[in-house]
Parts: sequence; structure tokens; C-alpha cells
Amino acid sequence: MYPILPLTVHFQLASSSPTTLWDRLRSLCLPPPAGPTACRFPRLTHHHLTLVVVISPPRESTPPKQSQDKTSPAGSSRPSLQDTSGIGAESRRSQEAAVAIAVAMSVILCTGNASSPSHMSRSRSRSVPLTAVVVVVVLATTTPSGRLSSSAGPEASRHCAGSVVGEHADRQAGCRFWEALSGICSRTIQHPDSQVNRLCISPDKRFLAAAGHHTVKLYDIKSTNPNPLLTFEGHAGNITGVAFHCEGKWMVTSSEDGTVKIWETRTGTVQRSYSHGSAANDVVIHPNQGEIISCDRSGSVRIWDLAENTCAHELIPEEDVPVSSVTVASDGTLLCAANTLGNVFVWTLRQLYDRTEILPVTHFSAHKEYITRLLLSPDVKKLATCSADHTAKIWEVQDVRPRSEAEAEPRPFPLEATLTGHQRWVWDCAFSADSAYLVTACSDHYARLWEVQSQQIIRQYNGHHRGAVCVALNDYSETR
Repeated sequence: MYPILPLTVHFQLASSSPTTLWDRLRSLCLPPPAGPTACRFPRLTHHHLTLVVVISPPRESTPPKQSQDKTSPAGSSRPSLQDTSGIGAESRRSQEAAVAIAVAMSVILCTGNASSPSHMSRSRSRSVPLTAVVVVVVLATTTPSGRLSSSAGPEASRHCAGSVVGEHADRQAGCRFWEALSGICSRTIQHPDSQVNRLCISPDKRFLAAAGHHTVKLYDIKSTNPNPLLTFEGHAGNITGVAFHCEGKWMVTSSEDGTVKIWETRTGTVQRSYSHGSAANDVVIHPNQGEIISCDRSGSVRIWDLAENTCAHELIPEEDVPVSSVTVASDGTLLCAANTLGNVFVWTLRQLYDRTEILPVTHFSAHKEYITRLLLSPDVKKLATCSADHTAKIWEVQDVRPRSEAEAEPRPFPLEATLTGHQRWVWDCAFSADSAYLVTACSDHYARLWEVQSQQIIRQYNGHHRGAVCVALNDYSETR
């Protein structure tokens, strides 16, 4: 594999004509008098080349004042490209022409002919293989803070061992796909309808469910199609949790409208709806696929028996304290819940012939502030908690015997690691398949990949312009 030779061409749009832009690009590749095969790029014939064309607004442009949409939350308006950058109609035509010229540049680099766009197809001599040229067009727009936000064109590479899907509550950006090892953002999905509250990847790793306000949108992970394959409509409030059946046949969601719904994933229709009576904060599916577990703002954890179509158990860890998150072990042996006071509660689940027996194991204070998310690792040896105190913690799961009545004090899980470095609330997390790595999403705009054993940050995924509120890890590796 040849190394990549990057080249960045930065345009400042003003009243320049497409011809001017063309001459600028052409001058970079015209062979000098020394010979027909020579080029201004050093050793171009021995390198792969990435041409990055950055097109930004005029320096003198000033963004017009925007009126706030009274029907939308503050800061959630979605200005157009013209509103954001102040580019006039003439400059927008130049922008479109520059995009077309950038694509044409790939042909110039491959053919060595830079005489004019109309003559490109006539040249037969090649200085660079066609597959060696990648053209990335970056449309840069000025944000209110003065920084540049960008959306990239063709992808330079695909996923490595895994990919991180993060969402940063920015209505102008939506969900971002990051290559886990390299940290490259390989894809962005726009989600203009609302913020994204939760993400979930289907068990076959083909689909991504993005839960927003009132709807869940299903995307094809391997496709470049920016549009959802299916939209699930039926909730009347923010959707707070989403999970897939083990074979992807159905999906379950929880919502602030106080309901938990089961959806048929092929048609997007509601199959069942269960009422909590208060806002539901989270939902998970028991590994037996016959029960779903949800929690709500009134402080209860409910286990719904799908065969009997009823609530089989209701647990109230602390009276009138909202339960913010629940998680169930991959082997179905443990159930954990966290509340807004920072406390964690653990129960053991015993599968009997006709029912599930629930016995308390322990409870302990994990954080001094709101717990936003807790998650058991795939190997059921670790419990991760995320909090408003700007940390994520890893707890060692051990001694899960049911607590006897003779025991005066509960046995808290030993604290294995405190992941510091987050600057704001940590909202979500996801374990790798081998439980060795954890990804966190934080309001400080970053998603981070941690090695659990060393407590070190392996990779930071930056590029978000708003807080990262949810994350999913598409791990292609096998569980150890």
C-alpha cells in the first residue's frame, strides 16, 4: 500500500467566477516545461493522493440575524447554508462549480491533461492510477462561535475492527460514524427532526436505530443512503430507550409519554403498548426474550411478561426517586438499576419453570450526583456507571449471592476504575464485545474510547459542535 500524499486547496468565495476557480485548480497540476510527465506534486507517480478542496465563505461576509423559532427549543433552529455563511447567489453558483471542478481534478490527476474540462476524456496518458485519487470536498460554514463546521464528501476508507456511532444533539449534524481505531469520521447522518436521545445497533449489525422526539428512525449501517429505511411513529413524547430482539424481529422502546411499546421491525407497526403511568426512562430486553424490563420517573422498575402480556413484577428501590437507567446481564442472572440520587441497586434473577424469581443482592452509592446510564459488560464481570459528576466509573461485579436478612449492611461492588477527564456530564457508554474497552459520550463534545484495565484514553472522537449524548459501538470482533 502506497502512503497517502495529502493536498489541501483552500478557496475563499467572493465574486470570483467559476473560470477563476478552474484556473486556480488547473495551475496546481499543469506540467512544467521540464517534460510532459513531470508534475508539481513531488513523486506523484509513486503515491496515492488525496485532494481536499475547502470552500469557505467570503471573509467580509457577516451572518444575518436569525429569528428564533418559538416552537423549537432554544438553539435548535436549523439555518440554511445561506443563513449560516452569508454567501450570495453568485457565490453559491461558484461553490457548486468548484465542487464539480474538484471532481474533475481527479480525472486531470489520472490523465495528466489540464487543458480544459471538455478535453479531459481525450487524454490517454496516465500519471496516477484512477483508484489512487480520492477527492474530498469540504463545504465550510461559519458557526456563531467563528469556528468552521464541515461536512465531508466521498469516504476515504471504511470501518476497521469496529466503528463508533456517536450523536451530539446538534440538529445540523445528527449521527456520526467514527472508525474506532483511527478516529476518522467516515459518515454523517442528518437528523433534522429533533435531537437523538438513544442509539442501538441491531444484533446482526446491519441496522442502526436512532431514537428521537416521537419517532425512531432505522438506518442501514453499510449503506451510504442518508435517508432512513423505516420510521417508527406512535409515541407522543421523547423516546428514552430502544432495544432489539435477539433476531431483530421486533424492537422495544420507552418514552416520556409513559408507555413502553413493542414494534414489528419489518413494517414499523406497534404490536403492544404497556403503560407506566409516568415517564418511562429506559427499557431493556431479558436474554430469554420473553420479558422486558423498564423503569420510570415515579421510581419503579417493572418486568413485563410477554407471554402473559402483563406486568409480572414491580420493584421500587427508593420511594419517589426516579430510576434513570436499567441493565440486565447477558446471561440473565443479574438486574441493575440506578437512580437520580446516584445510587445503584442490584438483584439476582432466577429462572424458575413458570416465572422469574427476583432477590436483592446489594445497593450502594456510586456517585454523589445524577446517574445518567449504567451498563453491565458482556462478560458480566464489570458494571459501568455514567454521571453528572463528570466521571464514568467501572465496578467489579462479585459476590452476587442474594443478601440474607441477617446481613445488616449491603456489600457494595468494589470500585475498579474512575474514568476522569470528562469536562461535563457523561451521558452514555458502550462496552466492546470482549469487555476490555469502553466508549463514553460527554456533553463536552467528545466521545472517548477507554482501555478499562489501564484507565487510559485510547482515542478521542472530536468534531462534534454540541454535547455528545448517546453512543453505540459496532464491534466486529468475536467475544473472547
